[in-house]
Amino acid sequence: MRLLNSIVEKARRADLRLVELNGERMDVIVFPHRRWLRMGLVLDKEALILDYKTKMSFRVRSGNLGFSPDVFVAKCKKPLNKDFLEKYFLENQDNPYGIQNILSLIHHGEEVTTATQFPPLFLPKLTGGNRKVAIERMVKLARKGDSIFSSHRHDGVSATIRKYDRSQFSHVASYLGDGEVADIGPRGGEINSLYDSDDNTHFALYTFKVDVSDESRQAIAKSAREGISKGIRFDYWGIFLMFLRKRFKFPVMRNEPSVADLLFSNSFELVSYF
Repeated sequence: MRLLNSIVEKARRADLRLVELNGERMDVIVFPHRRWLRMGLVLDKEALILDYKTKMSFRVRSGNLGFSPDVFVAKCKKPLNKDFLEKYFLENQDNPYGIQNILSLIHHGEEVTTATQFPPLFLPKLTGGNRKVAIERMVKLARKGDSIFSSHRHDGVSATIRKYDRSQFSHVASYLGDGEVADIGPRGGEINSLYDSDDNTHFALYTFKVDVSDESRQAIAKSAREGISKGIRFDYWGIFLMFLRKRFKFPVMRNEPSVADLLFSNSFELVSYF
């Protein structure tokens, strides 16, 4: 909410009935609401809007803005590369977390020239041979030390984490090679195989944007294996503190990134998903 309020403060009020969307004259558009906001980016004659309550994204064209008496529009201090943004949202199919990511970059005054890609928000359930093919493709592309983010279609814990972390995924694991990942969950640390995963689990493989040597990747995988062999435990207290930070903005666990923090760091490149 601080992000939204900050952008609103820097924006100017406008009457929608008198405004035509123009990507050359405006960058950000905000629809104020006393409980939550809708805001987004102006791309040519369209506005790509994110509803922060429902995590729904949609496009609105000039002339279809309704009869709201006022909104806020703003021009960024640093010019936005609209060609990059059009390509970015085309590739991730207007993923709402992608919009959130770009708005966060704008809020922090960073140049929007590169950003983490996100899979489509809806992914079909793969079973049997189709799932095996998808896993084999991911294993072929994955390198030791890569990160595999995941979410479960029906798991309540996964849904709760995604809700309060404002993330598309609820879990992240380190890839160890040969289809194995280092998982840390309620049962402690485990080495699991992607081939044994639940059909209702979605995966997204991310690699580092910067070049990481094979030696460093080997070290990451070795450290993960050693941690599990030593009986690493699930940090329930840390999860509780993380919830307090995410839900109530308590100043705790600031140096411990959540799943969303990792994705929105824009340090990873999307490789594969299913």
